[in-house]
Amino acid sequence: MLPVRWIEWQERNHVEHGFGLWVVESHDCAAAHGVDHLVALVRPDNAPSQRVARRLGMEVERPAHVHGADALVFGIRLARP
Repeated sequence: MLPVRWIEWQERNHVEHGFGLWVVESHDCAAAHGVDHLVALVRPDNAPSQRVARRLGMEVERPAHVHGADALVFGIRLARP
């Protein structure tokens, strides 16, 4: 997907669903900006995204129901630099 198409897709997601995808480059970057708990909402059938979350050190914290659909809340506590 071309970068422009990806950005347009994210803008449509934000308009239609109230959220889009965001990327944090590193745990240190997030912690340096005052973020102490990072979460990802992942659909239960989205195995590739679950693998990415686990690879980042996230664990399933709880199930959730978000925007009319089931989701898994993955999370990780960040240490301040």
